[in-house]
Amino acid sequence: MRFRSLAAVFALASLLALGTLLLHPARAQSPYFLNVTQDPNLGPILTDASGMTLYQFAPDMPGMSACTGGCAQVWPPLQPPADGNITLDPAATGTVDVFMRDDGTMQVEYNGHPLYYYSGDQKPGDTNGNGIAGRWSVVAP
Repeated sequence: MRFRSLAAVFALASLLALGTLLLHPARAQSPYFLNVTQDPNLGPILTDASGMTLYQFAPDMPGMSACTGGCAQVWPPLQPPADGNITLDPAATGTVDVFMRDDGTMQVEYNGHPLYYYSGDQKPGDTNGNGIAGRWSVVAP
């Protein structure tokens, strides 16, 4: 009897794990640091190699981030890779640069717009930060 209970628990755990994989399949890592991803509602948008959406902040200027302190906790800046090799998806036609933020860290910018993640995005494809406060938007390639 105890063996059947353990087998049933194991079977249930296996089914739950399979369901999780089917609902949230693993996304292949892109060979590019910056990618163009097709969003069903927004069209082509800029994402990182894992498919996480990247955002721009309207008050920013080229080489200058207006999002500091608590803002940067909610909107983490996109930092360049450790090897410094910023590869760009061929579908993206813009230019990429890196600048030093006021806190001494480096940040990637695309077409003069500093790039950010949004802490409210949980998985690749989320665009929860688009339109927040009328100043945050996804980045068109």
